[in-house]
Order: sequence, then C-alpha cells, then structure tokens
Amino acid sequence: MLYASADDGQNWALRTQFNQDIYGPTLFVLGNAIHMLYLDLDARNKLQIKKSTDHGSSWSNHEILSFADDIETGGGTDVLVKDGILYYGFVDKGGPGGWPTQFRLRVASCPTNADLTVSANWTVTEPLGFPSSPAVSGTRNGWLEPNLAEGPDGRVWVVARVDKTSTGDVAAVLKVSTDRANLEFTNQYPAPGNETGFIHAPWAGSSKFHIVRDDTSGRWLAMSNPYLGAPSSDTRHPYVRNILALYETADLKNYDLVKTLVEDDSLEDWSQSSRRTGFQYPAFIIDGANLDYVCRTAYRTFDNYHDANMGTYHRLEDFRSYLSPDGEVAYYPFDDPEKPGFDFSKMRGANADAHGAASIADGRYGNAISLNGINAWLGTMHRLSPKFHRAATVTLSAWIKNDTGTGTLFASAIDGADAGMEIQLLGGKLRMSARSVSSDSLQYREFSYSSTGEWHHVVAQWGFASGTMRLWVDKVEQAGTGSVTFGSPEYLRGAPAFQDSVGCRFDGTGFFDGLVDELHIYTHALDTREIKALFDGPGYGEWSSGYALTGNATDDDDRDGLSNLREYGLGGDPTNSADTGIPTVFRRAGDGFEYIYPKRSAPDAGLDYLLETTTNLVSGGWTNGGYVELPNHGTLDPEFDSVTNQVPMGEEDCKFMRLVVEQK
Repeated sequence: MLYASADDGQNWALRTQFNQDIYGPTLFVLGNAIHMLYLDLDARNKLQIKKSTDHGSSWSNHEILSFADDIETGGGTDVLVKDGILYYGFVDKGGPGGWPTQFRLRVASCPTNADLTVSANWTVTEPLGFPSSPAVSGTRNGWLEPNLAEGPDGRVWVVARVDKTSTGDVAAVLKVSTDRANLEFTNQYPAPGNETGFIHAPWAGSSKFHIVRDDTSGRWLAMSNPYLGAPSSDTRHPYVRNILALYETADLKNYDLVKTLVEDDSLEDWSQSSRRTGFQYPAFIIDGANLDYVCRTAYRTFDNYHDANMGTYHRLEDFRSYLSPDGEVAYYPFDDPEKPGFDFSKMRGANADAHGAASIADGRYGNAISLNGINAWLGTMHRLSPKFHRAATVTLSAWIKNDTGTGTLFASAIDGADAGMEIQLLGGKLRMSARSVSSDSLQYREFSYSSTGEWHHVVAQWGFASGTMRLWVDKVEQAGTGSVTFGSPEYLRGAPAFQDSVGCRFDGTGFFDGLVDELHIYTHALDTREIKALFDGPGYGEWSSGYALTGNATDDDDRDGLSNLREYGLGGDPTNSADTGIPTVFRRAGDGFEYIYPKRSAPDAGLDYLLETTTNLVSGGWTNGGYVELPNHGTLDPEFDSVTNQVPMGEEDCKFMRLVVEQK
C-alpha cells in the first residue's frame, strides 16, 4: 500500500493498494514521474520497477532484471544520480552458506535519459562476495543493504552494512568501476584515505543505515542505531535498536555523532526495552532546513523488536544547527526550574530526569541542582553513555558545593553492573575510577579534597588513549595517588544494566549532598585555556575564550582604561581600544538626573552591576545607594538590557556616581 501526506506528515491517506507482495521498495522521482524499484516476494530473483505519472494514483509495472539467484533489496535505500547515470545497490544470494554469508553485492545502473522500464537499458556489476578471511574479526560475516554516494574523489562509492555478531561497529566501502561492470574492494581495515576496505562505523552492524549528502553543508549524513553492545543471553537480538541517532561525515570514512533522534520513553528497564522496542530501517530526506524521516517502529512489542507494530514519521527542524559538533555531549546549567535537567549542549537530547527530592536552588551561576544526600539524583536513562563509545578521552567539568565529604558526583556503567567512569567524594579525597572495557579491573586515582560548604570548580579527565586520570580544582591540576593501566585506548561501552547518573552511583547508592552547577561533559581533552574559561564562568569565561584572552579578568589587554571584565559587562572588544562597548547615559530628569547603563540579559552572565554614589571625591565613601532603579528594563539588543536609575538631588552641592561591574 502507498500512503501520501499533504500536510507535512500530520495525516496520511491511502493513495494506492498494490496487488503484489512488495518487498524493500525504493521510491524516487525522475523527470515528471515517480518510480519504485522493488522485489516481488512471488518472484524473488527479479528486480522490478513501477512508474506513475499521476502522483502515485496509478502505476505501470515492468520487470527489468532477472537473475539466476534470489536477490534482496536495500529496503528504502536511495538511488544515486551522477553524471546522467542512475545507480541502485542490492545483493543476490549466490554465495556460499546461509544468511548473510551468501549475499553478494551488486549495483545496477541506467542512463537517466533512457527509459528505466526497458531491461536492455540497464547494466549490472558482476557479483562480489564477502571475503572468506575478512580483515575484521567476527562470526556470521556478510554484507548487505548497500548505500550509494558520490565519494570525495568523485567516484561512485558503495557503503554497505557488515553483519557481525562481535565488534559490530564495522561497515564496508567499495567503489563502482568506471565502466559500471564491477565493484572494487580491498580487504583491509581500516581503509585509509579514499581507498576501499572496511571502516569503523559507530552504528551497529546488525542495523540498517541510510546515507544522504547535504550539498548545503558539504557533509554526508547517516541515520542508524548506535552500537550499544549485545543484550545478554538473547541470540535473537545481537544488537539493540531502541535508540536512533544521526551522524555526519566529511569523507564517508569517519563519522561523528550529531544527535540522538529517538529513544524509548516507555520507562521499561534496559533489558526489556532492548528486546521489545526498536526504531529501525530509517529513511530520510532533506526538506529545506529540515530533515524528515520515517521508521519501522516496534514499541513494546511482545515478541521482539524486529516485528514492528507501527510506522512513525518524524521531523528534525533546522538540522544544520546541530552539525559539526564540538565534542560537548552534555551541558546542564540547571537554571530552569521547569526543566532542571535539560541538555543545552549543541547535540541536545541527553536530558536528565530528576528523582527524589532533587530541586533548584541558587547556584554559582544562576541556579544549581540541589541534592539531599538521601534520595535525590538525576538519571539520563541511556541518552548519554552511547556518546562515550570509542572515545579516547572523556572530560567532566562542574561547580560543586558539597555539604558532606562523601557522595558521587557522576557515574556511568560500562557493561552489566560494572562501573565505567565515576567521580566520588570519599572522606577528604576525590576518587576517579574507570574501566576502558568490561574485562578491565577497576582503575582509580585519588586526590586530596577536604572542602565542604564552599564552591569549587572540578575538572575530571579520563584519558583512555593516554592511560591517565587527571583532576583540576579551581583551574589548578592536582597531584594524586595511584597509577592507571587500561586494556583499550578507547572506551568500549557494552550493554549496561543501569543508567548514567548525576548525584549517586548507577546502582542507587552513594548519594551526593549539596549543590552542583554548570555540569559539562566532553569526549575530548580540555586545554588550560578551556579549563580557565569554564572556571571563569559561563558568561565571562566563554566570552574571554572567544577573544583568546589568557590573563585575568582585571587585566586590560587593549590598554583602553577598561578592564576585560568591564568590557564584557558593557559589550566592548578587549582587543580593540576603540571599542569600549555600549555607552552609559547621564541626563537631567525633573528635579534630579537619570543614569542609564547596559546590562547583560542572560541569567547566567555571572555579573553584578552596582551603581555607587558619593558627595566627596577626595574622602571617597562610595555607597551603593542614593538612587532608585526603575523596575522595567528596556531591550538594547538580544544580549543587553537597558537599566534606568533615577538619582534625586537633595541639599547636596554635588553628587558623583560610578558604575561597578564585578563577577558574582
């Protein structure tokens, strides 16, 4: 059956019902006609095509290619049009063994100015079977569901799913020969540069993926299920599909996670969810600034996630704003009382759920999350830990004000009930611990830390590639005890039974008592400049980092008589003495005066603006008083408000005023 929507996917109506058992169709538009390549389950060795010139109401049907062996299509994978040739990838079943070792990759092609419904116009590559001794280890090896794309070298590339029951995050890159008669492949891993071979792919080998090029950004986008390890003792589900994610690549070889798109919200535990829920076989299109996608969705089905019980339609608006991620996988400012655990990182999506008595309180910058040491914590389900997989380094930054000397700031399990990464307060010290793989013994280092009831900035860095754990407190690196030996240079996440947590261990013990603010998590190392920027706060720190300032907030880098902090507060440029920011205004108003100054409007700007007055410049005696601030502020621009103060004149002969801008 073919459905169509005329209102951006809100409602769908039946357009056509076909009298065939259609399998794995691919819809595309060429010229003024809709085409559909597909396999008929009653004739599994024939590739067929349908054509419609009336928007899908009626269709002609044509058998275009017949093979000695049965074939299997890519199931919604796009065709590629390049240099006047249309390409389509699929597999036949002429190889040895059963599923999937029997699959042999093939690509059919046809000039676009020829009639696609005529068999003689098509060319098909010779079949290429999976290597008998592949350069990647594993069992049940085979390839299938090929994606076609124009590669960085201008050739037609094939990026195929590689099905493996171990180390499943692998794909294969092949090329179509220039005469369109063969596929080129070199059995190597990882394939360098523009060469063919096996590559690391962050999605699961047992999950279909879809690749589309975005010409506007110059990136290829891929959509699939992230590699999350195998559920224990369930061979029907070699990998889980209860999370759908978007990736990007500049070379079709190295992929970065852009954003988690869909996750299971059924609140089932991980074991149940991974078996019964799947967002699978995605297909997507780029529609202007938006990305529209559909899924074959299984939601809490009783048998398994492969047997979908619904189809779902989704839209990611302004998708390019998420591209080129900066390595920050989560950022919790804890400022919004209505959404205390909202993730404000560029990736967005790793939102944390508040549990127990977790609440919002005054923080180091704006608000903070208050945890009571008894039952209050934040959980991210499994929105965060998939982003750690294969990270060479993970870094956490947070402001903490602990009321006791014990408790867990952050914890993530790596597999089952084994700790992956943790940072804890343990009676006069901070302990960092980690495993790179579940088979590692727990590695840890300890650092002296005896403060309670005071704000301190903590940066913890787990270096799996470097074999290190490093800690900074208030931008000073700490000397610790213990040595670290990791079994892998990357963090290899399995299938943990517990969710990641802020404020307690993943198993619900070791609760943190106090306040946490400005929590950032990265999958890269931070340099001293970045650590200083985080220490200086979300306002001034980020601003000064943008100008590459390395000194203190009280410095005057451009020597214009204003400190860097004051230039931040007034909107100036600390590298240009001619730009001192938005000017203040002093003017007569009735029996007194008005003093108007700009003020940063962001709640986490981290500044206090104080108007001080005196009647004697010689003796001083400045006081924060002698004026009335009007309650309604004006708006100067998206970053600054306008604050008006009324200064009455009494019996004084004169009155002097000054504006003080200082960090909170």
